[in-house]
Amino acid sequence: FLKKELDTLQMLRDTVLLELMSPKDEMKMQWEAQIDRIYYSLLMRGERVQKKEIVRVLTISGKTVLKPNEQAIIGYKKSLDVLNQHWIYVPDQTVNIRDVLSLYTPIYHDFSSKIKDLTTILQFLQVSPEPPVIQSALAFAMVDHTFGNNDDSKRLATLMSYVFMYKNGYNFRNTVVFEEHLALHKTALEGALMGAYQRKNLSPFLDFFIFAVEDQVKKAITKLKKKDIETIYPPGFFDLSERQKEIMSIVDRPATRITNKMVQKQFKVSQITASRELAKLATLGLILSIGKGRSVYYTKA
Repeated sequence: FLKKELDTLQMLRDTVLLELMSPKDEMKMQWEAQIDRIYYSLLMRGERVQKKEIVRVLTISGKTVLKPNEQAIIGYKKSLDVLNQHWIYVPDQTVNIRDVLSLYTPIYHDFSSKIKDLTTILQFLQVSPEPPVIQSALAFAMVDHTFGNNDDSKRLATLMSYVFMYKNGYNFRNTVVFEEHLALHKTALEGALMGAYQRKNLSPFLDFFIFAVEDQVKKAITKLKKKDIETIYPPGFFDLSERQKEIMSIVDRPATRITNKMVQKQFKVSQITASRELAKLATLGLILSIGKGRSVYYTKA
């Protein structure tokens, strides 16, 4: 049964990859998926935040004092950014504890008692690894079990499962919202995990996990075909100015990076204007922000 379902997932992955879309439509779909991931990740921990509020928080810039819900939104966005920066199809790259800390730190900070367990999990998962989706399911179950009754355990487990899917080419063009199925079928998820932990039987959980991924991929395909975007965004939200388009043409060159100072010099604008232009492109997921403080630079996503 599992082999049949894995073959189905492979077929669905090919369908997603071969779906023709304009760059702008793909950007819209990926942005929408990101909003949904954050929304359902918060719902997994019992917090219901309106999607319009998530959009507002992600598009504010320069705010240094954040409310708890704003911190949760931006934290999960930063973890998703780490996924996109480091784990898009790198099958030969080993996942180590430093990678996990960079992924988890934006949403969870108390790792002192978990380092040893997480290291053991990573070693186990990467010795004679299973097919990517099975490996991802094992990662989810083991991380969730390690963090136990923590409000963030399911979110941490989800991020780890993404790593093992993404690194092996199962990122589905960043349009799949795995968190949605987990949040809406929480009771079934808990039951499947309980069977794995108490009865030492992984089969029900593997069935649940693979069905969840398959269900969300099918939803993503439907959206891709219909170009179905929610209407919660202001007019022109996805439009780029001529200056922003020129910045994108610069970073489009292989191994090219750009900084705020470079934008100031190139376009003869102020530091504030350069920051605004780069922030818009980073918010839409077109460029990635790397580094901190004065050493920040940007590359194409």
